[in-house]
Amino acid sequence: MARPKKSERNADNEIKKLILASAEQLFAEKGFSATTTRDIAGEININKNLIYYYFTNKTGLYRAVIEQNAGPIFETIIKAISENLSINELIDVIVDSYFSVLIKKRDIFPRLIAREQANGGQIISEIISERITPLLSKLNKYQNQSSKINIIQYSMIIGTIIFPFMTSNIWGNVAEITGEKLPTMKELKSQVKNYIKHGVSND
Repeated sequence: MARPKKSERNADNEIKKLILASAEQLFAEKGFSATTTRDIAGEININKNLIYYYFTNKTGLYRAVIEQNAGPIFETIIKAISENLSINELIDVIVDSYFSVLIKKRDIFPRLIAREQANGGQIISEIISERITPLLSKLNKYQNQSSKINIIQYSMIIGTIIFPFMTSNIWGNVAEITGEKLPTMKELKSQVKNYIKHGVSND
């Protein structure tokens, strides 16, 4: 079979990007169950059969949406672990990698996580399970250090990073009522890093 021409591959990539963007927005707004392939296709004026062509089914598309957000984070962290960083340097990388996605997708990614959790967390659990074994294997290198990260600490680190984004509307309203000034993103990231380091580091 002849290899598709570059122009055809580019067209395929553009269609997939459009589908992913539409699906990401609707899954965040309505959740997996309430979103149909017809809804997703209608947002970008394509035949819904293209969704099945590129992603097999709605579950495959949903998984691709989660993967495109979470995948680069895991890859960045695993790469950083391989570079013999200290615990505190690794924490900086973890926070930076999550913030890069959370800031860019602040109206989408936290809601996807919240809806996934409310729906039992099956798909994101499968993705994390696939990624966590190599991650934990690499984290084992820290076991001989005075401060080490285990899976529970890792989950607490991620929770500390994500929680301010998931509850931003609440704290925004509280700030308006109390007159408290909320931190900038740069200040928030610095505060999160310091908070985590005091929790998992003896420094």
